[in-house]
Amino acid sequence: MTDREPRLNDGFTFYFASWYKKSPYFSRTVEAGCTSWDLYNHMLIPTLYDDDVAEYWHLLEHVTLWDVAVERQVEIAGPDAARFTQLLTPRDLSACEVGQCKYVVLCAPDGGIVNDPILLRLGQDRFWLSLADSDALLYALGVQAFAGLDVEIREPDVSPLQVQGPKSKPLIRKLFGDVIADLRYYRCAEAQLDGISLVVSRTGWSGEVGYELYLRDAARGTELWDRVMSAGEEFRIRAIAPSDQRRMEAGIFNYGNDMDVTNNPFEVTGLERLVELDNDHRVVARAALQRVAAEGVRKKLVGVRLGGAPLTMWLEDFCSRRRSSPSPSGIPPRQSPRHRRARLHDGGMGTLTGHLLLSNASLFDPSFRRTVVLIGHHDEEGAVGVVLNRPFEVTVDEAVPSLAELVREGEALFHGGPVQPEAAVVVVDFEDPSEASVVAFDSIGFLAEEADRVDLGTIRRARVFAGYSGWGPGQLEAELEEEAWIVTPARREDVFHDEPERLWDAVLTRLGPGYAILRTMPFDPSAN
Repeated sequence: MTDREPRLNDGFTFYFASWYKKSPYFSRTVEAGCTSWDLYNHMLIPTLYDDDVAEYWHLLEHVTLWDVAVERQVEIAGPDAARFTQLLTPRDLSACEVGQCKYVVLCAPDGGIVNDPILLRLGQDRFWLSLADSDALLYALGVQAFAGLDVEIREPDVSPLQVQGPKSKPLIRKLFGDVIADLRYYRCAEAQLDGISLVVSRTGWSGEVGYELYLRDAARGTELWDRVMSAGEEFRIRAIAPSDQRRMEAGIFNYGNDMDVTNNPFEVTGLERLVELDNDHRVVARAALQRVAAEGVRKKLVGVRLGGAPLTMWLEDFCSRRRSSPSPSGIPPRQSPRHRRARLHDGGMGTLTGHLLLSNASLFDPSFRRTVVLIGHHDEEGAVGVVLNRPFEVTVDEAVPSLAELVREGEALFHGGPVQPEAAVVVVDFEDPSEASVVAFDSIGFLAEEADRVDLGTIRRARVFAGYSGWGPGQLEAELEEEAWIVTPARREDVFHDEPERLWDAVLTRLGPGYAILRTMPFDPSAN
């Protein structure tokens, strides 16, 4: 097999039984230095190459390749595929388009979570469920036996790789071109690479910019791995294991660890949003989940932020009776966020006009959870701004056709805030800032209500927002005293960020490792 002794994360020797399936990338992971595996969906998954901290920082700073062939697929196809898939999940799939992905929970008749896969709609009558670690295929087959619907359910020959990290987009552009590289968040498309058939999605388990490459022929696994690694050399690509630290920072759940079939979605903070039963869809768990919603729950999975020194854990070495070295369970902050906030708020900052507000862990208002707000104007009478990182799944052309000429083709409409959500607010990078009704900073300002009075030739870039955010006299100052916000000067690239759904994360990364702990806040629930 290999001359390397396979081991589990706890240091014990791991027996590679013949009934444990291997990934089509297995030999390449060994060559890349994988030293530890675990079992996931009856398959071997890499869990460590050399140093989890080094792998973590490479993920945050460059681009990484993950062997996640263990993400097995359940394919649901046939005339009744949409109705059958809806049976399995309480999330409303009626508006799910071909080429769209959804994060869903599969629920048992008692409401228990069977799995929390990513759903990919590949056709009007064909869905994939990209699974976490449980035998959800068997559950789907069991439901099929009694559903009375015309569907075929199987596990197709599909083996995913994940390409994750800030340099994943230029790498994917190099491999596939603009159409695939510019996929919107939670979208997917079929693709070819040197004759290798794939489905590519804008998803991942990291919270970073990333893609998943669903290989459709296991026999070509080494070809695909080699092609991606070769193209990624200029971007400093390296193979790593899925980063548990990074997924925790991003608020991503790990089925079997964070929750299982004994939990219902209402017991897991953030999964309640996936229960959408204000419809007449036939759903296996409908009655049970309606009862839980009415009666409430007695327990709840929540996130906890701890102060003090990083936690360490000791593992007894049962062979030598010696303790191993301590291993931190996450990446400890190198500077106190409170200390950095104090520096930012000092220095005679009289106005926050032209600054960003990043929601802090103490801000529980769902309208601003994990948001980045550009303050357009701030004085003693109050403040106004727009949320920069909540795009709708509708384009400006679809929602406000009269403003479509101001923005790029296919540009999304953004949720600017809870005030006057029916009103359109336009933020512009002006050639001549005097054209702005309000200047936020440098050449960035707000368009006057009468857009036709502006020479379009003076507009470098624009974004359209539905509604805005506002504070009365003293309100924002009070929230700053409560440390609800982190303040930092805005940059043009923040306002027109190409990946707005990860802007909060990106700005915190820019502020330094002292903010790593804040990135455990769950992402905007409407984004996936």
